[in-house]
Amino acid sequence: MPRTHALQLGADMYNGAADEVSTPVGQRKSILTVDAATCHWPIGDPRVAGFHFCGAGTSGKSPYCVHHAQVAARGPAPAPIKWKLA
Repeated sequence: MPRTHALQLGADMYNGAADEVSTPVGQRKSILTVDAATCHWPIGDPRVAGFHFCGAGTSGKSPYCVHHAQVAARGPAPAPIKWKLA
């Protein structure tokens, strides 16, 4: 049976786990506390305790902070290329 390997392209691909670590606890917003002036970028799995929104301030032009607006504008990361090795 051939082996399959995945190759991730792009060194600056978005990593949501980094947001979870770098978002200050006091800035995080729940579904009940997020508002028009705070970033609506979801962090974590909504089915798991600890899910929250970024909560940083927005410019008013986007529901996201500057960082997450840039991530959203880039679009999704490309799918990994699967190589089949004989």
